[in-house]
Amino acid sequence: MLVVSIFPEIFFLSFFPIVLSSNYIFIYIYTSKLNNGGGTMSKELSLNQKNYLIQALKSNIRLSTSTNTGGSRKFNQFRPIDIKLSNTRYGSVELSLGKTKVMVNITSRITEPYQDRPFEGIMTINCEIPNHIKLQSNDTTNNNNDNEDEFINLINRALDRAIRRSNAVDLENLCIIAGEKVWELIIDLQVLNYDGNLIDSGCLAIITALLDFKKPDVTINNNNTSNSSSTSGGGGNIIVHDDEMKRPFIELSILHIPICLTFLLFNLGSKETNLKTNDIDQEIWLLDGDAMEESCRDGYLIMTMNQNHELIQLSKIGGGGNNNGVSIDGQQLINLCHESIDEINRLTNLVKSTVKNHQLNRYNNENYKLLESSADR
Repeated sequence: MLVVSIFPEIFFLSFFPIVLSSNYIFIYIYTSKLNNGGGTMSKELSLNQKNYLIQALKSNIRLSTSTNTGGSRKFNQFRPIDIKLSNTRYGSVELSLGKTKVMVNITSRITEPYQDRPFEGIMTINCEIPNHIKLQSNDTTNNNNDNEDEFINLINRALDRAIRRSNAVDLENLCIIAGEKVWELIIDLQVLNYDGNLIDSGCLAIITALLDFKKPDVTINNNNTSNSSSTSGGGGNIIVHDDEMKRPFIELSILHIPICLTFLLFNLGSKETNLKTNDIDQEIWLLDGDAMEESCRDGYLIMTMNQNHELIQLSKIGGGGNNNGVSIDGQQLINLCHESIDEINRLTNLVKSTVKNHQLNRYNNENYKLLESSADR
């Protein structure tokens, strides 16, 4: 006898046969997007699936599982983070946050500075999301393409405020000739797979790439007698020493390490009742939401801090369409900032140790010690 039990609340197709006796076999069919390799071909969640997630949250259960324990993730728990740096080029990082995967490449070139900032270099961040990756949205009142474009713009603005506008990189250190020639850093962020939380994963990948990136050394010489590439400047020829074996490359001057934390806000009760009674017990937050949780959220909070406990960015966005979003109590917001400090320190130390170990391994594998003045030759 064959008995089939179907659970539409959880999302991907797999089969788990459990033999109870020689005559009875139960096959549980799950249909969960989480085990579908991420959100590359994500579909809109059904009303039953959304209601199931809300009911689970009311019971303090998170459907997203933890790889380490195999059980449900805590509300303030990140998914596993895997960072891979390139062994052949600087500033190339591939980062995985759960099943969300992004890649960052940094390139540099010499250009003219902005007229209103003649002593500063230029840094631009470009975010690219392939067409086959569909971003989840809980706003069904507008066109889906418009929603995705707005979300991409939100990601670009959040990353720009967190990294460039917070002066994480010393742009004055990129100046070559004041008012004439400066270095321009071009940061390309590509989304390889989507399963939620692109802002946090993108910020971690970019700051890791910036710590790993090195640019060629330059000199200014009126008589260009070098074999290195050169460009013309008002103060003379700018000689770019692009051969690292002859002249070591130079690291960027990083002033601080910003870390983004995105909290998904859920209103589990009646919005009218919460507004009248100021009941915040029915309002919860989740850290590092996956695509399914993002599609059901009523709002989200983007917080950027560093190890110095400096609050760099605090942006709250409510729900779309007829959803009025979620209000958040001021004291609850302060407590959330204090509770986030431990996670900020953990992620900062993870980025620093990853880059340090990678640079040490590359230094030993490529025998850069032979370039030192004290090395035996």
